[in-house]
Amino acid sequence: MLCAQRLTSGFGPNDKDLPFRAAQASPFVERFLGARLYYVDSATGKELTLAEAQTRLAQAAMAGQAAGLGLGQAELELGPMRSGWGVDPRAYGTITADELVAALVVIQCIQIMGDWVPGFKLALGLMGEGSTRQRVTQVLLPALAAMDEGEPHHMTRDQWETVWPEAAARDLRMVVRTQAPTEPAYATAQQLLLEIADRLPRVEPQRPMTYYWPHAIADKFLITDKMLSHITTMARLGEEQGHDYASAFGHWLTAALALKGLPRRPALPVGELRALAAKAEAAGRRLRRCHMEAVLKAAARLHIGFVRAALADTAGQPDDEAIPLPYCSPEELRAAASGRSAEFAARPVTAPDERGCDGCGVVFVKYLRCGGCRQRRYCGRSCQAADWKAGHKQQCKQLAAAAAAEKAGAGAEEDADD
Repeated sequence: MLCAQRLTSGFGPNDKDLPFRAAQASPFVERFLGARLYYVDSATGKELTLAEAQTRLAQAAMAGQAAGLGLGQAELELGPMRSGWGVDPRAYGTITADELVAALVVIQCIQIMGDWVPGFKLALGLMGEGSTRQRVTQVLLPALAAMDEGEPHHMTRDQWETVWPEAAARDLRMVVRTQAPTEPAYATAQQLLLEIADRLPRVEPQRPMTYYWPHAIADKFLITDKMLSHITTMARLGEEQGHDYASAFGHWLTAALALKGLPRRPALPVGELRALAAKAEAAGRRLRRCHMEAVLKAAARLHIGFVRAALADTAGQPDDEAIPLPYCSPEELRAAASGRSAEFAARPVTAPDERGCDGCGVVFVKYLRCGGCRQRRYCGRSCQAADWKAGHKQQCKQLAAAAAAEKAGAGAEEDADD
């Protein structure tokens, strides 16, 4: 984990021994990622072995001097698609159960640091080769399940199987979000994501959050009948099992997709929409008590805003009144008339605690702002770059102009009041 942290972010905990311990861990990471940390002589640039670096560090410590060492780092690039990304495929073919757990932890560490490229390489190595996948499913997962039999934290083989693809899915999604569809990496990541979306509900069909990932994966592709079934199943299981996040998320999505005419039908009774929203709101209030409402809003902000706009638009109508489908909110109609995108209209600037990073959606304490429009905010440079490629490049000037017009209008109102 220390080595992955240094490779992907360049920093780590405030620990004087961290560089050496990270370099010690480097052979493991090199085996699976093709990247490593190493010590160099700061004066000559010569690479040193760990034994040489440790000797110099000890001598410098005794003399109270600087060791004159620097920490080098192998380059990590998203290169042409190939088996193992230049790593010996045999490394994955002989991976042990302990190494699989360590690899899953490293993927999580890489995701926290915000650099998805090495995470994608590791996910591809674990899932891209049929022989490796067969070894994981047939040998390693049963071995992991047998390790802690009888312990309170025991996980079954199927539970371990959900951890494996869910860990890989985040970095696979980043490839789909940031790479052009013509790139080989895009096609490979897309295929693996679709396989994950198909597999997870069959592995643990009674776990509500099993059905979150099929939706999260499908947001870049078409919403199919199977995806709709997954979303409604998540809402039902969440409600039945008292899983408030799954219940709220699933009911908001079900209501939003129903307003879009999915599954296909000509109209939606107002009462049905109100019932779905009432269940979502009730679960959301329970999340608020345990300080999880911000996480829900970060994941389903667009859907929540869309449904609430429809509820406000139909507030005076009886339950048996039919809403013609697909429904267009007043904001969308105004956006169409002004030439702004419907997505922009559905993403108003809200209070800071109601919205997370505009790239990944995760809620953070502090954000970077787009220097052009000052309206979009990000947890880091990688999300900012991904959002720029995903469409903000075309929207930035529109957002800046809209913000300037709103500010000018507010100023005119203040002058009139004075």
